Amino acid sequence: MGLSDLPYLTERPRQPVPKGPSRAEQNDQADKDDTRALNVWRAAIFKRDQGKCRCCGKKVKKTLELIPLRGEAHHLVSRAHKALRYDVRNGILLCHFPCHHHVTNGKLGIAQPARLMFSHEGKSYLDGSQPVEWIR
Repeated sequence: MGLSDLPYLTERPRQPVPKGPSRAEQNDQADKDDTRALNVWRAAIFKRDQGKCRCCGKKVKKTLELIPLRGEAHHLVSRAHKALRYDVRNGILLCHFPCHHHVTNGKLGIAQPARLMFSHEGKSYLDGSQPVEWIR
């Protein structure tokens, strides 16, 4: 078989190369999935805590307005810890001001006896579904 026996490129039938979603499309879908999961998590926190701030006991509102009585579903362990990101035990409902503001600025902390904590992968974490004590 010589070079003259080989088919020309024009003689070969073209077959489309199957392509999946681009990285941008994959990232966009991952963002949408994350937003959906976050909204489900927030709704579960609101329901479990009966729409009341777990620190001061005030009734909070679901709103986009930055008002003091806006309900904030606060992660006890950072969202960066993916295994606990949407675990309902990793959340607590707080009013926007002053409670959530003080917790995020380190002026107010949470204490919980070890017997009321939960374990994940050999580590203990605060359990937002249990009663908590506040440290000022």
